[in-house]
Amino acid sequence: MDVTVRLANDELWTKFHAHTTEMVVTKTGRKMFPKLEYIIEGLKTSQAYGLVLQIEQVDDNRKNPAPQALFLLLSKDP
Repeated sequence: MDVTVRLANDELWTKFHAHTTEMVVTKTGRKMFPKLEYIIEGLKTSQAYGLVLQIEQVDDNRKNPAPQALFLLLSKDP
C-alpha cells in the first residue's frame, strides 16, 4: 500500500484559500488558522518514519494585520 497524506480539515482550508490564512498574534508568536492537521495512511507499524514540513516565503512583503485592513509592509530583510 502507498503512503498517502491529506488535510484533515480540507473543507475549511478550501473556504479560506480565497482569503489567505488568519494569523493570531500572541505573546508566544503567531498562530495560523486553519491549523495544519493531516491524515496519514499506509504507514507500516514495524517501520520508523520522519515527517518534514517546509514553509517558504513567497514574496518580500510582511503582512501586518490591522483592525480594518491588511497592510503590506515592505521588508528589507529576507
